[in-house]
Formats: sequence, structure tokens, C-alpha cells
Amino acid sequence: MSTEVAKQENQTLEKVRDLPMVSPRYRVRNLDHAYRIDVQMPGVNRESARITIEGDQLVIEGERSQHFADSWQAVHREIAVANYRLVLDLNVQIDADKVSARSENGVLQVTLPVAEAARPRMIEVN
Repeated sequence: MSTEVAKQENQTLEKVRDLPMVSPRYRVRNLDHAYRIDVQMPGVNRESARITIEGDQLVIEGERSQHFADSWQAVHREIAVANYRLVLDLNVQIDADKVSARSENGVLQVTLPVAEAARPRMIEVN
């Protein structure tokens, strides 16, 4: 029984890897000393969302999957199972240790604090 479950899980993972990549819709906001990115990723749970900073790029990925009983058969279906992938160039230095993220109602919110060295400074004239 356990080998059968493992085999099914492996087949499911193989199917997920072969799914098309979808670029999610997103919005970027400037919050004085940070940027907040809201990414629409419906169907992606916290466990399947991945956020990485690779060099000067922010990479956001997530797997949207649907789990149905074996006896369930679709009469009509417009909702696809897919993988999300968004790559954004970071044109400002980010404090990677303070990046935070949360997910609510299918929207992933990523907050990217601007590094202290990259923040504008007021220079006093004497």
C-alpha cells in the first residue's frame, strides 16, 4: 500500500513539473523605505510558494494544483492546473535579511526593504 501511494505521489510530481508556466499578474508599490509586491496566485498555498533573490532578481514561484476524489469527473472545466513564475529585476539594493512575505486570499504580498546604503539622504549645506 505505501509503495502504491509513493508511486502515485511521484506521478503527481512528474505531472506538476510538466505543467505550463504562467506569469501571474502583480502590482508594485513604493512604501518610502520598502517596496511591496502583490502577486495574484490563486490556488497556491503557502507550502508551494517559493521566493528567492538571485543576484539582482526576485524570483517568485508557486504551484497551483487541484485535488479531487478519484471518482470525480469533470463535465466542464475552465480552471487549469499550472505553475506560476515571476522574475523581476531589482533596480535598487534590497536588505535581503528583512524581506518578508505573507499569503491571503490568493494574493502573495512580498515586502522588500530598501538597504540603508541605497536610501536617499539629505545633505546639510554649511
